[in-house]
Amino acid sequence: MKVFRRSLSIAISLFSLLPVTACKSTAQSSEMLEASGPDDFVRVDPSNPSKLIYKGSEYRFSAANSYSMLNSKASADKQFAQMKELGVNALRMWGFWNGGSDSLQPSRGVFTESRWKQFDYVISKAAEEKIKIILPLANYWDEFGGIVLLNSWVGHPPESKEYFDREIFYRNDKSKKLYQEYVMQILNRRNSITGKLYKDDPTILMWEPMNEARGRSDPSGQTVVDWLTWASKLIKDNAPKQLVGTGTEGFFKSHSKYSYYPWQAANPPTARRNGRTENPVPEGSYFDLDCKIPTIDICSIHAWPFQWFIEPADRPDLFMSQWVEEHIATAKDFKKPLYLAEFGWQIQRSEGEKAMEMRAKVFEAAYFDKSKGSNQVRDGIAGIGFWNISDNDNPNPGGLTFEVTCPKDQNVCSLIKAFSKAQVLSR
Repeated sequence: MKVFRRSLSIAISLFSLLPVTACKSTAQSSEMLEASGPDDFVRVDPSNPSKLIYKGSEYRFSAANSYSMLNSKASADKQFAQMKELGVNALRMWGFWNGGSDSLQPSRGVFTESRWKQFDYVISKAAEEKIKIILPLANYWDEFGGIVLLNSWVGHPPESKEYFDREIFYRNDKSKKLYQEYVMQILNRRNSITGKLYKDDPTILMWEPMNEARGRSDPSGQTVVDWLTWASKLIKDNAPKQLVGTGTEGFFKSHSKYSYYPWQAANPPTARRNGRTENPVPEGSYFDLDCKIPTIDICSIHAWPFQWFIEPADRPDLFMSQWVEEHIATAKDFKKPLYLAEFGWQIQRSEGEKAMEMRAKVFEAAYFDKSKGSNQVRDGIAGIGFWNISDNDNPNPGGLTFEVTCPKDQNVCSLIKAFSKAQVLSR
C-alpha cells in the first residue's frame, strides 16, 4: 500500500555518503568461494507443499522490513544488531533503487558501483548473522524509483490518470525489456565480498517480481496474472535455486464470508471511517488468482488495517486475525506456503501509551493465535515480517511513524522477540 511509511525516500539522501562511480559492469571478486549445494537453499517441502524446508527440517522465519539498509555500513550494522537482539532470522529489503545520482541504477543501464558494494556488504553480513533475505525487484509505487519512473525511461510521459497510466508497464514490450535487463543485472551480480553470484547465494531466500503489484486498469485481475506469470518465469528460469514469491497484498477478488474491502476487492463497497467516505476502485490483483501461478513458489500477503479503513476502527486486531487465518486456509487449499511479508500500524508518538497499546494489539494479533493461548504461533504460515526496523533512535517524534525502535518501544519489541523465539523453535 502507498502510505506514509514509503514517503521517507527523501531522507535517504541524508545518509548517502558513499562515493559514486557510474559503471556498466559489476565488480569481480579475486577470491571465489565454494559453490553452494541444493541443501543450502530453502525449498518448498515436496512432501508437504504448504511448508518450507531447510537442511531437512521445516523452515519458519521472523522477518523485519527495512528500506534503509543500503544507506551505509553503519546504518546496516545498527539494524543488524537490533535484529539479532530481537531474534529475527529474515530481512525484507528493496532489491531496487532507481533514479538519483547515488542510487543502484541512476539511469537505464548505469549502475553505481559503490552502492552495489553496500548491497554486497548487506548480503555478506546477513550470511554471517544467519539471516535470509527477501528482495522485491520493482515497486508499483513511486518511492525508490517505481514503475512510473521506469516507464519514463522508455519514452512514456508521466501518468495523467493516477494508478492507470503506470500500468502500461505490464503490457509494453519496452518496459518489460527494461525490467528484464535489471533482473539479469541483479541475478548475475557477483558479490565483491563473498565471490558468489546473487542468484547462487543461499542467503537470498526469495525474489518478489514487484512490491504490491496492482491492476486497477483491469478489474478482472488478468493483467497482473499475465505479468506475474511472465516475470516469475523469468526469475525462476535464471535463478532456479531460490524461491519466487508473489509480492502482492492478498486482496480477495471476492470472499464468501466477508462483504467489505479488502475481502471484496473486485467490486469494493464504499467504506467509511471517522466520518470519512472512501470509494476504493477494484484493485485488479487478487490472492485467489496470483497464488495459483505455477512459477510462484510461495504466496505473500500484506496487512494495513489503518490504511484500508477497516471497521471497527478501534479493533484492528480483529481484522488482523481474520486476515491471516483466511489466507492460511486458502493457501493450504492451493498447496502453497504463505508468508505475511509486511504489516504495521502507524502511531503518533506524542499520544504516548494509548498509541503504543493499539500498535501492540495489532502486532499480537498478527503474530499469535490467541485461541491456543499466550504466545502460540499459527500453523500454516511460513513467516511474518513487521514494518519496519530503522537506524533512527527517534523517528519522526512529532508526526506519524511506522518505525519500531528497540528497546525504546518496549511492548512491541517484546512481542517481536517472543514471536521470533516461538516461530523459529516451533519448526
